[in-house]
Amino acid sequence: MKQFILILVTIITLTPSFAQWPGVNYHYAKMYLTNVDSEFTKPLLPVYNGKLEDNVMQPGVVISAEQANKAVVLANSNMDGLLQGLSKTFFPHHAIVFFNQNNTPVAWISIGFECEGIKLYPERKYKPAKKELPQSEIERLEKILAQFKTIFEQSGVPVYKNNESYFKLGTQQLQLKYANSFFQILKTEHPDSDKRFDLSGLLYWNNQILAIADKKWNNKIYRIDTANRSFTLNNAYVFTDSIEIDIEGIDMDAHNFILIEETGTRIILINKTTGKKTFLPVSWQKSGADLNEWGPKNKGLEGLAVDSTNGIIYFMKEREPRRIYAYHCERDSFFFPFDGIIDPKIENNDISDAKFENNCLYLLERASQTVKKINLTTLESQSVSFKKWETVNGQLIYESEYHMAEALTLTPTEIWIGFDNNNDEVTKAGLQNGLREGNQSVIFVFKRPEGF
Repeated sequence: MKQFILILVTIITLTPSFAQWPGVNYHYAKMYLTNVDSEFTKPLLPVYNGKLEDNVMQPGVVISAEQANKAVVLANSNMDGLLQGLSKTFFPHHAIVFFNQNNTPVAWISIGFECEGIKLYPERKYKPAKKELPQSEIERLEKILAQFKTIFEQSGVPVYKNNESYFKLGTQQLQLKYANSFFQILKTEHPDSDKRFDLSGLLYWNNQILAIADKKWNNKIYRIDTANRSFTLNNAYVFTDSIEIDIEGIDMDAHNFILIEETGTRIILINKTTGKKTFLPVSWQKSGADLNEWGPKNKGLEGLAVDSTNGIIYFMKEREPRRIYAYHCERDSFFFPFDGIIDPKIENNDISDAKFENNCLYLLERASQTVKKINLTTLESQSVSFKKWETVNGQLIYESEYHMAEALTLTPTEIWIGFDNNNDEVTKAGLQNGLREGNQSVIFVFKRPEGF
């Protein structure tokens, strides 16, 4: 997905006249493109229940107070014909969203330039036309639209002439490798069958798929047996004894499997040949982070990716402060190549796993339901989406208010994405996508798009 440059401005609290729209205080405003994914033909408005909808293209562009005020003035102008709509359809691709000091949307303008219609929240009363508008009135309304268009274009947000141009900006949707190419882990299908199996990591190694889970009784690296498309797990390595652990990510270098243990912020090395366990000493204090502020157990370290050629490990921290920590193993030092590129304030940058391949970092972005590929030389990015497999008509496949994608691995022809359902039950949306009833973790196997 193409990215737009964020325009930084001085933000001041703006107080409109409460006799006019929107009738609420707002702190700043942002412009967004919306409804750019061709897979989803039902257009959505930009905000629902106080949150940006999934159809909103992040990160958006912060606009100046002057531009925001101009938009408000236009919204208060005589534009009843636009509020009713000059055509029978309304398929908006642009929105201006007004936020309060808590970064909560309090008002918005949704605009369909091609269908010549506008919707407002809070809604503004208007008089619907009972007969066809005269040409002079249509031309006057089109001038109002042109002024909105100028605000967007001045901020670098494009306005196109057809839906297809917007759809080119959308994220490519992943497709299953073959029909029903997903696996669910039943309690009877893994060695610790009397306990939950909360999947937390995947790894492609030696033509096999390995898996880990984040409960203390899952002190093993499991091997997935995919024969006949069944899903069974076999012990491969026991990597710890009776200490309490929370394993959240797995990758490897030439000699070792490398695991990240969240509770103790430890890096565990398991020799591929002998199974011997050692720890990689990491001086976290050199990162500038205060681990005491990360919490006693759930510190937010959700995944890692290993560049074995250069001896670099990329650690993914999903909780505030969100950040990617690049660690040079030989130097025992940290650097931050993605600061300023991946905005930690944006919820979509909830990174739950990652992998490194051919000088590219692949990020599992849980909240945006995408896998992002970043070229580490050019810093150019490309994303693919698994949204339609986790969400059906706005409902997630598990009974949870949060997105649950937790594990990522790549083969030459496949992308594997695993979900830790936290023991939540499969929903009607999950059943519609072919999952079985129950509370088992699921892994989807997708075709790997060419060039990704």
